[in-house]
Amino acid sequence: MAHVPKNVEDLARTMLGAAQRMAMQIAALSLDKREDGFSIAERCLQEAVREKGIAGEQIEVFMKIQMDAIRGMVTHIDVSGDPHGGNA
Repeated sequence: MAHVPKNVEDLARTMLGAAQRMAMQIAALSLDKREDGFSIAERCLQEAVREKGIAGEQIEVFMKIQMDAIRGMVTHIDVSGDPHGGNA
């Protein structure tokens, strides 16, 4: 198993919670506003990873994983229920 730097592990844990919260907020938006929500989420995440010292290619890989996760969570919320109804 590859060694993962501690700061990346901590960031991944923190970002999972952030991704879940962002997905809930985006899922609550009307369909025509969601792409704006995804753009805002991506900018916030990029700023956060830069502040944590993640750089270069790692940012791109991390961002792809995070944004795919957020989009997947929004899809899951859409399929399974209202994010405000406790079914998400």
